[in-house]
Amino acid sequence: MPVKEDQAQYQAAGADELFLTSGSLVMTSIPLASLLVRQRRGWGRLGFDGVLLITVYAVTVAALAV
Repeated sequence: MPVKEDQAQYQAAGADELFLTSGSLVMTSIPLASLLVRQRRGWGRLGFDGVLLITVYAVTVAALAV
């Protein structure tokens, strides 16, 4: 959708774009949180950040597919 000159980009964004933006912000904050919390052992040799990233990604893709 083209943006008009007097319109902000967030006003022109649809629901899917805003959902993807929110998902990417959550996915960016997960590795930042893992810098603060260090885990010695994780699930399946993955830390909580890896599990959360895979989960958030899968939920985001599934929500967009519906």
